[in-house]
Parts: sequence; C-alpha cells; structure tokens
Amino acid sequence: MQSPPWSTDDEWYLQCYAETVPPDAIQTGNNIMQLFSCLPANNRISPIYFTYWDGNYYTAPEFSIDGTKYHGPFKLLTVDGITPEEVESEFRDKFWSYNIKNKMFFKSDFYSFLPSPASDCRTFRFETPEKDIITLTIPDDAEVDVEFSQNFYSISQQVIFMKDYNLVYIRVPDMDPDDLPFYEEQLKPVLEDEKPRYAVINIRGNGGGSDAVPERLLQMLCAKPVAFKGILATPANDRVRRYMNARGWDFSDNANLQNIPFLENREFDVREFYFELEKEPYASVEQVYVIAHNIYSSAGTLVEIAKGNDNVTAIGFPGTSILGMGIDPYYFTLPNSKVTISVEPAIDLSNCKSAAETLHLDTEIELPISAGEYIDYLYRPVSDDCYDYLINEDPFMQQIFVMIKQQDNAFMAESK
Repeated sequence: MQSPPWSTDDEWYLQCYAETVPPDAIQTGNNIMQLFSCLPANNRISPIYFTYWDGNYYTAPEFSIDGTKYHGPFKLLTVDGITPEEVESEFRDKFWSYNIKNKMFFKSDFYSFLPSPASDCRTFRFETPEKDIITLTIPDDAEVDVEFSQNFYSISQQVIFMKDYNLVYIRVPDMDPDDLPFYEEQLKPVLEDEKPRYAVINIRGNGGGSDAVPERLLQMLCAKPVAFKGILATPANDRVRRYMNARGWDFSDNANLQNIPFLENREFDVREFYFELEKEPYASVEQVYVIAHNIYSSAGTLVEIAKGNDNVTAIGFPGTSILGMGIDPYYFTLPNSKVTISVEPAIDLSNCKSAAETLHLDTEIELPISAGEYIDYLYRPVSDDCYDYLINEDPFMQQIFVMIKQQDNAFMAESK
C-alpha cells in the first residue's frame, strides 16, 4: 500500500497512471496513510538493537544498560528462551532484509514481534568474545547507550587522489544528478594532470537515485568504453501491458513473449537492451573498483555493470534487498476502498539462470571478514578527513591495494 507521489495535474500521472488511479484516490490514499500512522504499533518496544552478520545477531562493541557498561560484541543466543531462527520462521514476513547465504530474513529489532512472558522486560542470553555465557534481563524502558560516532556512511561527496597508488578515490553517497557538476569539476583536473591508472567508487550506504550518475562517472573515468547488455521482463497481462505501453513499449505483435522456465514457466514480455558508454578524451583509468555495501536501487546498477566488464570490479558483501535494474512502480487503486497499491512491474533477468539470481544479491568479489572484524568496521569512527583511514585501516581499501599490487606485478611481468 502506498500514498501516490504525484498530483492530478502532474504530467507523469496523466501519461502513465490516470487510467488506474482515479483523481479522488490520491487524496484518499494520503488520508489512509495518515490514519495508519496514528494506529498503535503491533510490536513491543525494543530496548536494544542488534547487528546481523552471517546468521547471527551481535551487540555493539561497547554499550551500557542503565549505566552498567559492557564490553562486547556479544553474540545473541536466545530471547526469552527462543532462538533467533525460531523467531524468524514465525515472523519473517515482517522483516525487510534477507541473507541469501543463510536463507534468513533479519531485522535489527527482530524480537519486537515476539510475545514475552513478562510485560515489561525481556531476558537475553549471550555469548561473550571470551566464549562465556551471560544472561541479561533488560526492561523495555531501559536506557541503552551505544558508543558510536560518525562512520563512513555519513561522509558526503569526495574526490581524493592517492599518488602512491596512482589512484583516484570517489565517494558517492547518493546517485543524485545534482551532484554531477561537483564530480566533473573535481575529477577532470585530476584525470588530465595526474592520469591515474586506477579508480575507486565508494557507494557504501548509497540508496540509489538516477542511473545517470554511475553512467557519467564511468564515462569520465574509463579509458576503454564500458558496455552493458541487460534483459528486463514484465508479466504478460493486460494491466501491465497498458502501463508499459504508456511508457513506450509496444506489445502488438507479441514478438517478445517468452516463457521463463525458472519462473514457473510463466509468460513474460522480454526486452533486451544494450548500451555503450563513450569515454571522455581525458579518461585514463584502466581499472575501476566499486566498494558496495548496504546499497539499493540504481546503486545496484553500478554493481551489475561491473559483472559484465573486465575493467570494472565490484567488491563488497552480498546485498540484503533486491537489486538489479528496474522501472517506476505500477500503481493501481482498489475500486471500493480507494486504497492505492504499488507493484514493481519488471524483473531484471540479466545474467540470470535461476529465480534466486533475479534478486541480484551477489557481488563479484566478496570481502573476506570475520564477525568481529565486521562489527569493528561498522562502529569504527571515521571523520570527514578520512585519508589516513582509507590508506591504513579501511578493509575494502586494503583489499583493493592488494589487488592493485597484483595487477601491477602482472603488468611488469608481461612487459619484460
């Protein structure tokens, strides 16, 4: 259910949604959303939030409960005697994130939906870093403080040249087209004067935006043109076809109608597309590395482009929510309630041979890291002036430096 994001005089509404979302439904939808926001929550207060990693939940490295300090991270074993796996099996439809390796949905306060024997507290059983077992009964209204300051997610746009590595580093927190003038102004002199051989595009925490941003960055950077071939499929039904027709797709000849075996042999209208990004005259980079962690939407487009190009490599962790290419949602209004529903009408079939692969959660190179290292990485304070952190501590950059050294050594061996 969704509140429609446009008004009745919006050109996009008139072109694509006027048939399926009547004008009176827009205000009705807004009223319903406001009503839902006033309803009491159907879950308990969560006194403590956890970090999920590889099938387990962990506390912060340092935290206090009502003034008592604890040195973690502690691994959660049970909540009120129930394991996280048991909670997940019952309430997974309420969790947004998915771990494809362990086939498990997760949420930082996953236990909030679980009924409790006590009305005002919960009992947590933990394993400490020393492998001891500790049990804490925490009131719902407990004051839980976590020692935490700004980390890499909070850092805004940056362009840094690292001379020792012949590398230009670009921090891209959002795929916002309004940021492109900044990247162009900062990158062009570096590319023209220094001619870096390597580039890093850091999209950690990037929630997406416009595909124009990753495409333009690759145009500016890559010495060789970057090409991408993709496949989008939409269900072959009249409703979606009318919507896609309004967007310029033609289904009159059924020429692109296919049954997809790994999607229960259902019928889809399939479109293949190909594009090649022409490089700028000053582009000098031979290898682009993409740091991908906790990304969404068009940030995933950059990861998909990397899979099909030898000169672009993505390094990170598997995604936890659906990635890949897509289009704007299809909206329709229920006739009696006037509730408006939004549906993703397209499936990205690029490089897919199974239903699981349509989620596009994998990444080219997964950063090898333990649970303890991952927690330390998340909670490590990082200032805006992050050069020393990138050079000396950032686990992603350390792995990239190793890969650069290997590539330089291979190049030297070939040139002898």
